[in-house]
Amino acid sequence: MHTVPEVKGKANAKAYYENYIVGFSERKFIVKEIFADGDKLVKFWEFKGKHTGTFFGIPATGKTVDVFGTTIAKMKDGKIAEEQDFMDNLEFMQQLGLMPRQ
Repeated sequence: MHTVPEVKGKANAKAYYENYIVGFSERKFIVKEIFADGDKLVKFWEFKGKHTGTFFGIPATGKTVDVFGTTIAKMKDGKIAEEQDFMDNLEFMQQLGLMPRQ
């Protein structure tokens, strides 16, 4: 998974996404559209949730988030071999109340 820091391996990817499960209640991950071409897959998605637990070391803020993003995945033998997520991290942090709105 191409992120900061980069995540390699199934166990590490599972641990990465566990932060969303622990950090947010009332979670909804909605795939709005999905496209494929050969071994490439693109998802346009929306993530909603209430920040009620620790998220990557950030204590709960009690704030709700509603962000959109895109994931590009490379498939191999029917499984995700490589993945990169894109979302507006500034908007995400502003919704959590961690960054001021300008």
